[in-house]
Amino acid sequence: MIDAASIILQISLIILILSIVIILFSLARFKSIYIKMVAMEVLSNTFISGIAFWSLISGEQVFIDICIPLSLMIYLSTVGYCQFLSKE
Repeated sequence: MIDAASIILQISLIILILSIVIILFSLARFKSIYIKMVAMEVLSNTFISGIAFWSLISGEQVFIDICIPLSLMIYLSTVGYCQFLSKE
């Protein structure tokens, strides 16, 4: 018998994969550097949520510990790149 938790995990995995496909499509389609930068930020956050999702499925707490500093590094690099682009 399939319980509700496994159905919810499967649906959320499908939504995560669809969001990655949409983000990659927007990276390929749009030419503006600002739109591509936002798409890369969203893509990296989606990958971090995928790592957190995998941590939930596997039951390993270590993956959550990896997600926190990784998301901080991605945020700081995006802020730094925005500062660089605003000076141009």
